[in-house]
Amino acid sequence: MFWIVLFVVLIVIYLLFKAYNSLQAKAEFIKSSLSNISVSLQKKVNLINQLIDVVKNYQDGEQLLHLTISKDATKANEIVSGQRESQVALMGIQGLVQRYPDLKANEQYQSLMQSIKAVEDEIGHQRETFNHYVREYNTKRGSIPTVFIANALKFSEAPYLDFSVENTEQHILKDFHTDSAEHLTALLGSAKTSLVDGSKALANKALDTSKRILESEQVQNLKESAVSKYQQITDTPKQVEQNTEEFSDTKAIDQTEQAQIDQSENVEQAQTSSKAE
Repeated sequence: MFWIVLFVVLIVIYLLFKAYNSLQAKAEFIKSSLSNISVSLQKKVNLINQLIDVVKNYQDGEQLLHLTISKDATKANEIVSGQRESQVALMGIQGLVQRYPDLKANEQYQSLMQSIKAVEDEIGHQRETFNHYVREYNTKRGSIPTVFIANALKFSEAPYLDFSVENTEQHILKDFHTDSAEHLTALLGSAKTSLVDGSKALANKALDTSKRILESEQVQNLKESAVSKYQQITDTPKQVEQNTEEFSDTKAIDQTEQAQIDQSENVEQAQTSSKAE
C-alpha cells in the first residue's frame, strides 16, 4: 500500500513540474514579446517627438506637445495607451501637412515618416508574435490536467493585445502575472507533508497489523499447546490400561509356555521310567 501511495505522489509531482516548466517557458515568451513591443514603441515615440520638432517651425505646429511614455512601459495597458497617443499625434501632424504642402516635401520630415512607418510595421509583427505566444500559452493552460495545476499555481489567463483605437477602453489589458515560484514551493511543501503524514499513518497501521498477527499466532500456539497437553492427560489412563493388558497377555503366554515345558518334561520322565522297568 505504501509503495502505491508513493508511486501516485511521484506521478503527481512529475506532472506538477512538467506543467510548471511548460507554462513558465511560454509565459516568458509572452513577457519577452511584450518587452520588445515596449522597446519599439519607445523608438516610435522618440521619432514622433523629432517630427514634432520639425513641424513646430510652422505656425500651427507650435501647439503640438512632445509625447512621453513611461520608462517601465512593459505592461499591456501602458503599451496600448502609448500606441493610442502616438497615433493621435501622427493624425495631428498629418492634418498640418494638408495645410502646409511644403512640409511634406521637407527631407527631414520624409525621413522621419519612413522611419516611423518601419517601426509601425515592426510593432505590428511583434503584436502578431505576442498574440501567437498568448494563444499557445492559453491553449496549454486550458488543457487537462494542466488547467488544474495552472489554477493551483496562480497562472492567470494571458490577454491578447489589441491596438484598436475605437475600443481602446474596452481592450485595456490586465496585468499578466506568472510569478508562481512561491505557489509551487507551497504545493511541494504540502505534498511533502502529506507524504510524510501518509507514510507515518501507513507505518503505524502496518505495525498494528503486525502486532495483531503476532498476538493471533501466540494465541493459536497457546491453544495448540493446551490441546496437546489435554490430549496427553486424557491419553495417560488409556496408555496405562493398554500397558496392563499387554503385561497380562505376556504373563499368560509365559505361563502357557511354562506349562507346556513342564508337560514335556513329565512325558520324558515317564518314558524314561518305562524303559528302565
